[in-house]
Amino acid sequence: MRKGMIIIKKAYTDPIIIRPGAAADMTDWLASRFGDGAGLVVCDTNTYRHAPPSPDKLVFGSDVTATDIRAGEIATAISERRPAYLVACGAGTVHDLTRYAANEAGLPFISFPTAASVDGFVSNVAAMTVDGRKVTYPSTAPAALFADADIYGAAPAALTASGVGDIVGKYISLFDWKAAHIITGEPIDADIYALEEDAVMRVMESDIKSADYTEKVMECLVMSGMAIQYMGNSRPASGAEHHLSHLWEMHCINPPTDALHGEKVGVSTLLVLEEYKRLAREGIEYRRTGGYFSHSRLNPVFGELTEGIISENTPDPFDGITAGHIAAVQASLVGLIGTLPDTCYIRDYLRSCGAKTTLTEIGLPDTGEFINMSLRYAPYVRRRMTLLKLSAAR
Repeated sequence: MRKGMIIIKKAYTDPIIIRPGAAADMTDWLASRFGDGAGLVVCDTNTYRHAPPSPDKLVFGSDVTATDIRAGEIATAISERRPAYLVACGAGTVHDLTRYAANEAGLPFISFPTAASVDGFVSNVAAMTVDGRKVTYPSTAPAALFADADIYGAAPAALTASGVGDIVGKYISLFDWKAAHIITGEPIDADIYALEEDAVMRVMESDIKSADYTEKVMECLVMSGMAIQYMGNSRPASGAEHHLSHLWEMHCINPPTDALHGEKVGVSTLLVLEEYKRLAREGIEYRRTGGYFSHSRLNPVFGELTEGIISENTPDPFDGITAGHIAAVQASLVGLIGTLPDTCYIRDYLRSCGAKTTLTEIGLPDTGEFINMSLRYAPYVRRRMTLLKLSAAR
């Protein structure tokens, strides 16, 4: 990492090497760490050519998704081949599958990202789709990360743009963390908050046309992942904007889309940002009625996933919250919204780096009805308190 990067606690992931030629560094490190012990490289048909030398590779198709079924395939390979370690060679999906399988098997894994597309490379949580529902599991953080700029720098520009979308979403996740502190008293770790905030600002202040822009994006994605690792969960990096993305990935209100994770997060950030600005203008109310977590309310939208949604929101995340309390803190929440950037500023930045900014561009309905459904039902997918969860409780 570059000088000046905030390092606040001893990292579990060590070393972290981001530079041209890092693939060779990984080969040397593996030899020194594991000797003749063989590893299992998890990759897909797009990233296979970048995989480090190893007799054992598990190659998924380019359209692989992070499901319990795919993780089971890794578990089977581990049982049959008995590797000393795993290597995640790819982007977000490959990493989620590998970290989940590594955690289940009690094996170390090494992160070898091939594109600057998401912030989860060094995190210790895995976003998995299990029985159709998007679930985040505590998992294993990588023992080391080697990001070779010669490799990820040559990835399609759309992948880097996706990474920017993921980073831009931190405006909302950090806001929601502070909002939750105001609403429920949830504690904030100032050092972790500062690390995540620094990652956002480094990207937003970088010259998109500079030769090292992709490297800066990768560095900041890793910084964000380290914030998750230090925290032990995704609170610093995932708020209402990610909940919309998770809802869309569950296909409850929309057909499947091929959009990348960061592309969805970038678009959802704009929608949530606009909604929060509206709340500041029109007022923030909490007027939850009975049956908010009832089958009759949820089943028409979530269907067979309803039980999981209710379980996710148990115990009641609104326990102790009253309309009077929200009225008392409304001025603080409105003032906090005032610190968020203008929607047009974020949209223009995303467009300038080639990122997608509309629902149509990510294959989703760009209608008022769909937007309202997204904003209303996305807060159910996580128990985590956000301003959107509060405002949607009606």
